[in-house]
Amino acid sequence: MLSLVHIQLSAKLWNEGSKNPSVLEHAKKDHVNCTHNLFRLPKTGSTSLYNAVMRDPALHRHVCWLEAHKTDGHAWHMRPPPKPQKPVLLSLREPTELLRSHLEYEGYLSNSTKAVPARVVRTMEWISSRQKAPQDIYLCLGQDNPPVHQQLRVYFHDDRIREIPDENHNTRIRFIKTNNLPLHAFVHPADRHVWKSYCT
Repeated sequence: MLSLVHIQLSAKLWNEGSKNPSVLEHAKKDHVNCTHNLFRLPKTGSTSLYNAVMRDPALHRHVCWLEAHKTDGHAWHMRPPPKPQKPVLLSLREPTELLRSHLEYEGYLSNSTKAVPARVVRTMEWISSRQKAPQDIYLCLGQDNPPVHQQLRVYFHDDRIREIPDENHNTRIRFIKTNNLPLHAFVHPADRHVWKSYCT
C-alpha cells in the first residue's frame, strides 16, 4: 500500500519549488492511438506544450511522450533519433525572441539580474541539422503565426484541442547589452534560415 507521503511526492510537479521556472506535469501513459512523438526545444514554449499534452485529453490522444522518453523526469530536451519511431512534434520560436529568452534565462540558478552581453548563440542547431519528414509537425511561435492550439487543431483535424496558456514566465529582469545594435543583429544566420524555412 502506498503511504501518504509517497502519494504527496508523486503528485508534486517536476521542478516545483525549485529555481527552475520550467514546472512540468508528471508524464501520463501514452494514448494507444497517439501518432506523434513530442520533443522539447528549449525556450520555444515547450513547457506549455508538454503540460498541455498531459492535461488536455484531446491533445493527449494525438501526442506521445513516454515512447521516446522512457523515464519520467529525465532527458527533457533530448534530440529526436535519426530514425524516429513516429513523426516528430516540436515547437519553434521567432529567432530574435528565442535569443532574448536564452540570454535572459542565463543565471537562473543564482537568480542573477546582472546585465548580460549580447552574443551569437546557436539556438536551433539540431533543427537545422535534421531532415524534416513529411509527417513531422513544426509549430511556430511568434511573428504572424496563429496561436499554437489553432495550429494543432489544423494538423490533427481536432477542434476539441484546448487553448494552451503561457507558462514558464521569467520573473527576473536582465538588461541585455547590445552596444547600440538591434538584438536581431546577433541572431545566427542558420537560426534565421530555420525560421524562414518552416514558419514564414
